[in-house]
Amino acid sequence: MANSTSNLDLIATAQAFKEMLANMLFDAASPSMIWGRRASTTNGLTWGYFGGTFVNNAGTANTIANGTVTLTASTTNYLMANPSTGAVTSNTTGFTAGLVPLYSIVTGTTGVTSYLDYRSYQPSITGGQLQSVANEGTGVGIYDTGSTGGAVKLKSLVAGTGISVVDNGNGTITIGASGTSGTVTGGANEGAGVSLFDAANSTASTLKYKTVVASTGVTVTDNGTSGIALGASAAASAGPAVQQAGSTVVSSATTVNFANGFVVTQPSTGVAQVTVNSPYGTPDTPPQTSSFPNTVNFASATLTQQSWGAQLSETSQGSEYVAAAYMSAYPSTPFQCVVRLKVMPLLTNFNGAGIAIRDSGTGKVMCFGLHSQGTGAGYVGVKNYNSPTSYSGWQYNALTVIIPPNWIRVRDNGTTMYWDISPDGVLWTNLASFSRTAFLANPNQIGLFVNANGIATAACFFSFYAGV
Repeated sequence: MANSTSNLDLIATAQAFKEMLANMLFDAASPSMIWGRRASTTNGLTWGYFGGTFVNNAGTANTIANGTVTLTASTTNYLMANPSTGAVTSNTTGFTAGLVPLYSIVTGTTGVTSYLDYRSYQPSITGGQLQSVANEGTGVGIYDTGSTGGAVKLKSLVAGTGISVVDNGNGTITIGASGTSGTVTGGANEGAGVSLFDAANSTASTLKYKTVVASTGVTVTDNGTSGIALGASAAASAGPAVQQAGSTVVSSATTVNFANGFVVTQPSTGVAQVTVNSPYGTPDTPPQTSSFPNTVNFASATLTQQSWGAQLSETSQGSEYVAAAYMSAYPSTPFQCVVRLKVMPLLTNFNGAGIAIRDSGTGKVMCFGLHSQGTGAGYVGVKNYNSPTSYSGWQYNALTVIIPPNWIRVRDNGTTMYWDISPDGVLWTNLASFSRTAFLANPNQIGLFVNANGIATAACFFSFYAGV
């Protein structure tokens, strides 16, 4: 609302483009113009009105288009809007209860002679002014939630046989019972055991009961008002009568150890869980080939699913050739990627396998893994590639011992990458750490790789995990 010191953008005498400012002001005030007289389409016995948008009392937004209404000549026409839909209607008898009054329009034989504007509110603003209240019966009125914003309806609460209804006149109603209403005339127990009420088959005048009967191993005791007790007899608590030949029975056992790395645990009564101890330390998490949908430089490579893991192989290539399969998304940092693998490198070439991290924007790749070198040495290191076929140099390398590690790991905390190895997936040794952007501007892909430089190379990835 503009006061004596206006917060509106006012039109100055000397300013240019006055019509633009005027239109902006009209746009801001347009919600109050809904259903208002539209002079440009009002002529003769045709009455034009503006449309707009309002939210009714049910919370529904209604969009009303600009429109016209044909008036009746030589009488008073009453224009109204539906408070739910916003639709405009007219008659010559008066404003209809429950509708929103808009205009009363007096007409002559050919046109409008005068009119009155009743648009003092919108239905969504006033919260639904009552036009009428009606009790649907002759008893005590109860509010009907099916009422509309313009017309409240009441249900009628009427006394019946054995039931009294009293309107206390202070906004409260008392409901009471009188006489001998609700007397049960009969009841029958359907069996010879302990009775239980049958709610499904009982009626107001006839009650039904089911019977609980004891059987082998189960006792039933009627404790009167304390309820019914079900118990196990001696027969039910006895040990098994039949035992398989050669079996061993251990009473209340929680753990039974067997030879050859087997462990049997009892996580709950009646359940035995057999676990095979892994000879490689931490139990494997075999990778699924479906977890690596994005492949790069994969024309002659194959990624095969086995029950024990994933096999990745590549035919012999003439030079550096990194074939890699990447996950659909790079994990959120901080994370670790843990792999157990076996690879078949030869000392006469430069092949290898392990974890690949790639920058898809530049195509650069970092290969963390087990590498053989043409000099006859084996390395546990990180090799950088400008592309899958263009070697850049070592990020880090170290000569392996006679038996290379089974487990390798890359950690990324969002700032630094760490390169680790382990004999069992539990005890880790950190070999190197460097900035995650030391070679890759934006590492955003991670997966498995083999490098078939000079000879066909295959690797089996028995375990793969990428997460916190």
